Amino acid sequence: MVRMLLTAGLAGALCCGIALAADAESPSPPASPPPLPPSVAPSAGTHAESFDGTRMAEDIEIMCRIMDRTLAAALPDSYYVSSYFRAGARGFYLPGWGVVLSADVDFPVAPDVAPTLMPPAPPSNWEQVEREVRQERAVDPDDNSYTEAKVEKLREALVQVVGANGANIDLLGSSESIAVVVHGLARRPIAVINRRSEGAGGTSAAGVREFEITGTGPGTTMVLRVSAVAVHALARREMSEDDFAAACDVVQY
Repeated sequence: MVRMLLTAGLAGALCCGIALAADAESPSPPASPPPLPPSVAPSAGTHAESFDGTRMAEDIEIMCRIMDRTLAAALPDSYYVSSYFRAGARGFYLPGWGVVLSADVDFPVAPDVAPTLMPPAPPSNWEQVEREVRQERAVDPDDNSYTEAKVEKLREALVQVVGANGANIDLLGSSESIAVVVHGLARRPIAVINRRSEGAGGTSAAGVREFEITGTGPGTTMVLRVSAVAVHALARREMSEDDFAAACDVVQY
């Protein structure tokens, strides 16, 4: 009886040892990777399984070049395409938000911060006659003031670019959008002084007496945003061009 108990105990211990050895040799299952932060992970509205970052970057580059050409044609004196000295149109993609394009123009794009000049002191009688003798004229420096017609032309050009080409960025999710941010780089004069052109040797030359801008203020910004749903609806002719233009939200500041 004792021998049988000893034999059974040895067999049980042997089985436990084999099981422990097998557990020690078998690799543990790999830990699941941590979830991506919201700023990196594709949103629920995008094609997360087949999202191609390289293709998105290419689509944005094409969109920027089209926007460069369109704005240069619509605003030939106020917009310059990408070059060594100027950035031109540029863009990027924000997962869950959409595509953001940006560009710079050489005039204010918001009326509330349009240039307000400080006029110079009125000329004395002597200065008035002096200008007549020298055939000088005053030059108004208010060349970069806010012009509603020019800003409307800019808005129409942006609506045309996004409406005609936005559907080609087909990796956009249904909950995402396309936004264009335009920075107005026009100077905002703070003070104006009189400046007289000088001739050789520092002598006063018969020429133009100008107003010189001595300071600048903050720039202006216009943002145009439209949903990807509206962009694709226009491409499928389920929305008219007028309705699409009305669907574009515009903010100026």
